[in-house]
Amino acid sequence: MGKRVLLDMDPGIDDALALLLALKSPELEVRAITTVAGNVEVEKTTRNALRILEYLGLETPPVVMGSDRPLVRELFTAKHVHGQDGLGGLPLPEPGLSPLPGRAEEVMAEEVERGEKTTLVCTGPLTNLALALQKHPGMARRVEKVVVMGGAYGLSAYGCGNVTPVAEYNFYVDPEAADLVLGSGAPLLCVGLDVTMDPAAMLSEEEYKELRRGKTREARLAAELLKPMMRRFGRVALHDPMALAAVLRPGLFRTGKHRVRVETRGELTRGQAVVDRRSFVLPGEEWEGYEARVCEKVDGKGFLRFFLERLME
Repeated sequence: MGKRVLLDMDPGIDDALALLLALKSPELEVRAITTVAGNVEVEKTTRNALRILEYLGLETPPVVMGSDRPLVRELFTAKHVHGQDGLGGLPLPEPGLSPLPGRAEEVMAEEVERGEKTTLVCTGPLTNLALALQKHPGMARRVEKVVVMGGAYGLSAYGCGNVTPVAEYNFYVDPEAADLVLGSGAPLLCVGLDVTMDPAAMLSEEEYKELRRGKTREARLAAELLKPMMRRFGRVALHDPMALAAVLRPGLFRTGKHRVRVETRGELTRGQAVVDRRSFVLPGEEWEGYEARVCEKVDGKGFLRFFLERLME
């Protein structure tokens, strides 16, 4: 059996691409897909996960609907990027499958508590995981790894925000959840804009044309998903697929261990990932336990080659 993973996501175009990559990777045993409100409402992210499984002719992994709103805030969607339905209006068939009953945070906890090593790959707002950790704090010590697509850490030339000057979208949507996860003591690997926005890792028109020539169902669907973004932007950052690549090809990344907190109270800095680069912590400061490995650099060309070849093979 492959590495046990649970995918927590808000499909969303790039989440859909990450899902295709995960399902095309025999190294992984995808135990479940949990959905969360983010790019669009949770009913739509759930539907989108099911639509992709339907398109691929799959009945598993099971899909479980999660939180319909951030922990304490109103939902801020990204429909201006992903469209009203979350998949750019792509006319996929309606799913015959239905989500399983139950709550996403309970499914997360159950998978981790089974006693078998499980990696959580979170490519949406961290609401579901925060709820799971609040209800089952012991799971932080038992999860093998939590891979988070989120944050802009200022550790590379590309580490600025994509919603505000300092905040990445997932952390901006639910900063309270992100800060809770970062302080949970779980083994964290953060894949943020410092690497996903590296120009060498962005899909160019040349690589997009190569993808369009692919004959697999995954490559054809990926090309259709990317079409509106390529028309609009010319180059596309593959944020969520890169989080999967960090699991599948960790050698593509240089990481560093950092103390990180997420700003929850600032008017201009909501959702900012604040990295403490000092060699000390002053008495009374609330930084203890806020540690994560953060991706600082990526082999962008190697990542793109892996992504394309995996979907096209």
